[in-house]
Amino acid sequence: MGVSFGGELLAFAELLDLDSVWDLATSLGFSSWRRRRTGWNSDKTGRLANSANNFNASLVIPRASYTLRMDDSHPIPGRPLLAVDTSSPIVSLSLSLGSTVLVERTLKQKQSSRALLPTIDEMLRGQSLELKDLGGLVGLSGPGSFTGLRVGLATLMGLHQATTLPARTLSTLRVLAFCAVENLASQEAPSSPSQPMIVAVVDALRGNVYVQAFRGDPQTEALDEPRCLPAAELPANYPEANVVVAFGTDPAPGRLGWPDTTLWVGAPPLASPAARLAQDLSTPWDASTLAFPLYLRAPAVSLPKAFK
Repeated sequence: MGVSFGGELLAFAELLDLDSVWDLATSLGFSSWRRRRTGWNSDKTGRLANSANNFNASLVIPRASYTLRMDDSHPIPGRPLLAVDTSSPIVSLSLSLGSTVLVERTLKQKQSSRALLPTIDEMLRGQSLELKDLGGLVGLSGPGSFTGLRVGLATLMGLHQATTLPARTLSTLRVLAFCAVENLASQEAPSSPSQPMIVAVVDALRGNVYVQAFRGDPQTEALDEPRCLPAAELPANYPEANVVVAFGTDPAPGRLGWPDTTLWVGAPPLASPAARLAQDLSTPWDASTLAFPLYLRAPAVSLPKAFK
């Protein structure tokens, strides 16, 4: 029987009086849920039941599972990882066991706030899994869609706090670079440099891009800090780039001024590559990173006239 993770998130909000988690749950499409407490039973478990719609959200969770886990940890061996990317133009989710992708789903960006939790539920049920059967949670920390980042990371934080599963984030730019490394390895091109300079690019809109350079090794070593630049300035800032990897930008290096020899790699949905990279990295997992999305710039908002 699949896990009713939505009830888990709401039970966590109710029992610990975390209004922010409750607000998250209702903002993700659960506004029709009827918030109520049904009490404690003899083994100190709490139940929150949904009777407002057909989404099965009944769940019994041990009270002890609400211990916040922010210390260094690693994924639980032999269990699948749940990876979520909600900041890219195509939202993606995956369940992976080692190098094997058990199930992968993609969503449109505009659907993510309402469809994210039901999609996770459907994926787990399809594999006869519950949240407690997972080995860890992986989220992409951006840069990318501001709203998408908040939805995905807040959701994973709620699930982590309710289950104490190990969790971590990876930057979207680093996962893009990892996709390029995998692409080059699969091509086995003898003319490709052994450790190329890979420039990862994410569309920042209005003619700008988020960018970071990496050395093309399995650990995707960063060569500089992520930043936001006008797209036209990329070739001048990275004249030694061998590979450009992008997701949601114009795949034509020549139009930006790069030489024709520059290899352009189009990235796939990022959830599955993120899970593979998270398993390969030797660095400890740290769930506290879920609270720190990588924005790189201020939101594009206009102040009301009274405040100008």
